[in-house]
Amino acid sequence: MSPMPHLARKSKSDPHTELDRAAHEFADQLGTERLQAEIVRRLEEHCQAHEPHDGFHAVHVVDSTGGLPDVAEVQLAVLHPRHLHDPAEVHGSLADPVPTSPAAEHTLRLTAAHGRRPRTHRNAVVVLAPDAHHYPMLESSVREYLAWSHVAAMAHPLGLPSGSAEQARAWMSAADDNVRAQLLETYFWVLVPVQADEEAPVGVRVLTAEGATSSLAERAGLTLRAEGELVTARDDHAIRRDLDGPLTTSWRAGHISLGELWELYTSLTYLPRLSDRSVLEAALASAIGDELDWQYQVSPWPTGTTSASPPTWACVCRATTSRPSG
Repeated sequence: MSPMPHLARKSKSDPHTELDRAAHEFADQLGTERLQAEIVRRLEEHCQAHEPHDGFHAVHVVDSTGGLPDVAEVQLAVLHPRHLHDPAEVHGSLADPVPTSPAAEHTLRLTAAHGRRPRTHRNAVVVLAPDAHHYPMLESSVREYLAWSHVAAMAHPLGLPSGSAEQARAWMSAADDNVRAQLLETYFWVLVPVQADEEAPVGVRVLTAEGATSSLAERAGLTLRAEGELVTARDDHAIRRDLDGPLTTSWRAGHISLGELWELYTSLTYLPRLSDRSVLEAALASAIGDELDWQYQVSPWPTGTTSASPPTWACVCRATTSRPSG
């Protein structure tokens, strides 16, 4: 166990020596599995407070690829502490480094698969990973917290001096605050699946989550939006550029439905990452009456809707000029 900060001030005659010894003995018995379980518990508790306005449909603490649902809306996968990121772990040239850390490799696995099946919505995955250099401090603070938690609960059965439980609770509270701070200090790498074009391999772009907020998801969302990796608003001109560029071959017939277009945005990692379908719907709705060189036919699609829920959009984009050639 790493030395607890206050122990340097203790002497053999100090009345709290037995208390300290009990904490050290329990801490020394804690294995990696128990420490990581506590970190995961805290991450899950933290992620439950996630607010939709950070741009993510959901935030999940993830270990296996099956732990991240395969849905169309963008999700943030907060990695299990065994998947660390070290920016020094790269290969390739200085001009084009390729991250090879456990976190980067797991990001690619999460993008490619959902359990034993290929992932459909590959462009709806972004990852938050722990830093390899900060992680030992997080683990040490968790070890200290669990040790004092044990002593506070077991002071009487352990035969510790009077007042030991109260003192242990005070140290437990301080350790708990330290763990919370260390989580924010450790989980700051944002890993994003990227692809230059449909012929290029899927790679990983690494960003640093920054911000004064105490929410991991909000920090990640702010960074992704600032870097253009998470789109929460897009205009019709940008959609048209996508159709005339990387999506040219997808509408050679001269039309494409909104549903088909949305599936392309969620599955192709060389397209912009739209946070959810409403971003695309709003862009297409804004095109009505706009003087573009294409035509929109938009109408409510009543199937499966109720009075309690708004109708979804059925949209067909038809070219009036510059139709892609066959």
